[in-house]
Amino acid sequence: MKFLTHGLLSKIIIPILVIFGLALVFLIYYIPRELDARMIEQAKFSGQQTAIQFKALRKYYVKNIVNKVAKGSDLRPAINHKNNEKAFPLPATLIHDLSKILKNEGTQVLLYSAYPFPNRKQRKLDTFQSNAWKHLQKDPESVHLQKETINGHTYIRVAIADRMVSDTCVSCHNSHPQTPKNDWKLGDVRGVLEIRSDLSAQVAANNLASIKIISAFIAVLLAIIATIVVVYRRVVTRKLGQVRNTLEHLAKGEGDLTVHIDEEGHDEITDVAHWINEFLGQHRNFISKIADSTAQLAASAEKLAVITVETSTGLTSQETQTDMVATAINEMAATVQEVATNAANAESAAKEADQEALSGRAIVSQSAESIRLLAQEVENASNVIKHLRTDSEDIGGVLDVIKGIAEQTNLLALNAAIEAARAGEKGRGFAVVADEVRTLASRTQQSTNEIQEMIERLQQGAKNAVDVMEKGRAAAEASVEQSAEAGNSLDAITRTVSRISEINVQIASAAEEQTTVAEEINRNVISISDIAQQTSNGGQNIMRASEELTRLAHTLQEAISRYKY
Repeated sequence: MKFLTHGLLSKIIIPILVIFGLALVFLIYYIPRELDARMIEQAKFSGQQTAIQFKALRKYYVKNIVNKVAKGSDLRPAINHKNNEKAFPLPATLIHDLSKILKNEGTQVLLYSAYPFPNRKQRKLDTFQSNAWKHLQKDPESVHLQKETINGHTYIRVAIADRMVSDTCVSCHNSHPQTPKNDWKLGDVRGVLEIRSDLSAQVAANNLASIKIISAFIAVLLAIIATIVVVYRRVVTRKLGQVRNTLEHLAKGEGDLTVHIDEEGHDEITDVAHWINEFLGQHRNFISKIADSTAQLAASAEKLAVITVETSTGLTSQETQTDMVATAINEMAATVQEVATNAANAESAAKEADQEALSGRAIVSQSAESIRLLAQEVENASNVIKHLRTDSEDIGGVLDVIKGIAEQTNLLALNAAIEAARAGEKGRGFAVVADEVRTLASRTQQSTNEIQEMIERLQQGAKNAVDVMEKGRAAAEASVEQSAEAGNSLDAITRTVSRISEINVQIASAAEEQTTVAEEINRNVISISDIAQQTSNGGQNIMRASEELTRLAHTLQEAISRYKY
C-alpha cells in the first residue's frame, strides 16, 4: 500500500477520501434524522387523518344512528352497553371501543378530558396528555405531538382538540345526569383525541435504509477509488515512470542534456513530456551560453583581480599623498595663522611707523629750521673769521714792525755791548744792561717769531675756517634742501605706511579667511583621507571578491564541463 501513502496518487486519493469521509459523516448524521423527521411528519399526518376519520365517524354515528335510535325506540345511549340490550354506546364510548380493537394493529385511539365522566374519574392524565390539554385549550387548531420509546418500542403520539361542533353535542353534555360540567358552549374543547401509533417497524426500516444508503455510498467510494487506482497505475504511472526515469537519468547521470522523452499521446502528461523536452533544448542552449559567459567571466575576473591590485596600490599611494597633503594643509594653516598674526603686528608697526614718520616730519621741519639758523650763524661766523683774518694780517704788519724794532734793539744792544766793552769797568753796568736788552730783544724777536708763526697758523686756520664755514654754509643750505626733501619723503612714507596699514588689514582679513578656508580644506582633506581609507578597504574587499569571483568562475566552469550539450 506504499502507493497510497506516498506520491501523486496519495495526493489525489486522500482529498477524495477526506471529502467522501466528510460526506459520509454528514450522511450518517443527516439521513437517520431526515428519515426520522419524515417518519414523524408522516405519522403526524397519519394521526391527524385518523383523528379526522374518527371524528367524522363519530359525527356520522351521532347524526344517523344515535339521533334516530333515540327518537324511534326505547334504546338509550350508555357507557356500559355491552351487557345491556336496551343500551347502545355513546359516541365517546364508540371511540374507546374502537381504540381497543385497533390497539392490536399498532394504533391506539384515546379520548380524554380534564372533565371526565364519573366512571373515568380515577384515570390520571400523564405528562403528554396534560400538556396536550393545556396546549389545545390555548390553540384548538394546532396539533400536539411527541415521540417516545417504551419497552424498546417507538411510539408517536398525535393529539388534536375534540370540540363541541354541534348543538346536539352541547345539549347532550349539558343535560347528561353524570356530566361533570353543564355550561358547555358550541366550539368549546371538550376533550383531546390522541392517536398513538407504534413506529418500531418503520424505525427499523429507516435504520436499515440508512445502513443501505451509507453502505451504497461506501461501495461507490471504494469503486471510485479502485477505478482511480487502476487508471492511475495503468496510465499515469506508466507515463510518469518514463518521465521520472528520464529525469532520474538526468539527475544521476553525467549531465547528458541530449536525452529525449517520448511524447506519444494527447494528454497532460504528454504535454509535460513535450515541455520537458523543450526545457532541455533551451537548457542546452542556456548551458552553452553559460559556458561561454563563464569563460569570459573567468577572464574578466582575472583582469579585474589585476586591476583591483593596481587600484589598491594606487589607493594606498593616494592615501599616503592625502596624508601628506593633510600635513601640508595643517602647516599652511599654521603659516597662514602666523601670517595673520604678523600682518596684525605689521599693521600695529605701520601705525607706529606712521606716528614716527609724523614725528620725524616735525623733527625734520625743526631740523631744517635749525640748519637754516645754523647756516646763518655759520655765515656770520665766516664773516667774523674773515674779519679775524684781516685783523691777523694787520697784526702781522705790527709784528713786522715789532720784529724790526727788536732787530734794531738787538743791534743797539750789540753796539752798546761793544761800547761797554770798550769802556771797560765803567761800561760793565752798561754792558749788563745792554746784555739784558739784547736778551730781551732776542726774546722779543723770538716771541715775535712765535707770534708770527701763531698768526700765520691763525691766518691759515681762519682761512681754513672760512673755507669750512663756506662748505658748512653750503652743506647747511643743502641740508635745508635735503630736510625739505626728507619732509616730502616722510610725507610719502606716511602715505605709504597708511597704505601698508590698509594692505595689512586686508592681508589680516584675507589671512583669516584663508585660515578658515585652510581649516575647511583640512577637514575636506581629512574626509578625503577617510574616504580614501574606506576606498582602500573597499579595494581590498573588491580584490578578495574578485579572487572569490575567479574561484567561482573556475568552479562554474568545472560544473558546466560535466554537461553534455
